[in-house]
Amino acid sequence: MLDTALARTERHSLARAVRSFIVGRTDVTDALASIAAPALFLASDDRGEWSPEDAVRSAHAAQNARSAAIPNARTLLAVEQPTAVAGAIHDFWAENPPPGEGSRASR
Repeated sequence: MLDTALARTERHSLARAVRSFIVGRTDVTDALASIAAPALFLASDDRGEWSPEDAVRSAHAAQNARSAAIPNARTLLAVEQPTAVAGAIHDFWAENPPPGEGSRASR
């Protein structure tokens, strides 16, 4: 699926995406402490520029966050390991239910 999508993408569009998402990425490290909403930082175990250790550090810097490493994935975690990503999200929301909903883990 990914190979087909990339093959259909025009070169200038792909170059613009790379510049936007990789080269021109804004560092938000200083803003992490201001995140008050529950946050989940996911990282793959095979990606050098955003490691599980980076996710842990970011989660510690935010007010109400945690991190999870998704094994055997590289860039598109939700595409490469959908079950692991869904599990991490499910577990996160089970531990952080919206106000007034109580614990979802018991449902």
